[in-house]
Amino acid sequence: MKTRFFAALAATVAMAQLNCGGAGVVPADVAVVPQDPQASYVQLKDLTFKELMPGVLAIAPLAGDPNTGAHDTLVRFTAGKSLPSHFYTNAQNGFVLEGTLEQPTPSNQSNVVTMTAGSSFYFPAKAEHSSSCAPGKDCLFLIHQDGAFDFVPNTATVATDKVPQNPDAMFTLASSLKFDSAVPGAVDMAAVRGDRTTGAHTTIIRVAPGASLPSHYYTNEMRGIVLSGPLEQPAPANETVPSSLVLGSFFKFAGKLAHGTTCKATTPCTFYVHQPAAFDLVMVK
Repeated sequence: MKTRFFAALAATVAMAQLNCGGAGVVPADVAVVPQDPQASYVQLKDLTFKELMPGVLAIAPLAGDPNTGAHDTLVRFTAGKSLPSHFYTNAQNGFVLEGTLEQPTPSNQSNVVTMTAGSSFYFPAKAEHSSSCAPGKDCLFLIHQDGAFDFVPNTATVATDKVPQNPDAMFTLASSLKFDSAVPGAVDMAAVRGDRTTGAHTTIIRVAPGASLPSHYYTNEMRGIVLSGPLEQPAPANETVPSSLVLGSFFKFAGKLAHGTTCKATTPCTFYVHQPAAFDLVMVK
């Protein structure tokens, strides 16, 4: 029987929308630029997690409603805990921010994929798996689905030697990422799933320490979460008080929304993005 853990939750956690009111003192010679409501930022420190399994799993929706359709949600998985064999009706993408997540697929396979911060996973619809968070540090990861979330326990008993590895489950370890230059000396990108030149994709983006991109936009909506920062994202690009995004900060830009980007760190700023269509970087003149 399907168990919908999100049924008791509120539709979503309200997005932290930036606006110019109360954002700081604006010099008299600087025009006040209204914050476009289509640029949304959610800081990890501002989230309230709701328990799904007391002492094991807690979630914080970021965008969309996991009860009814497409959504982005943060999951906190307690260190040293495990989930039994299960699957989801809709395919699920994920990105690890903290902790060590262990994913055997199927659940009775002896080989376990160990994922640390920066690793990504993908489970097709109805792909059986179990999950564990290694002892030491709670696991924090983002999931996004194009349909509603459900958790379906697997009750079938199958002999170990009769269960093949699901070839459609994908795991991309942080250590295996291959970056290529998107903006020489400033921005590198590593493919996780899909082809960003032709259609829907999930991608890791790395911005060099201190590097800045001037006003630009993407033709298609972009959603992402920060692995390392702080990453400054003023939107519109001449907003006087940009949002400083650190580990776990979620952002969403509507298509063609101009914004700037600066890595305010001594090490690269890294973040994970997904788009429903191809990636492009259009500089605003």
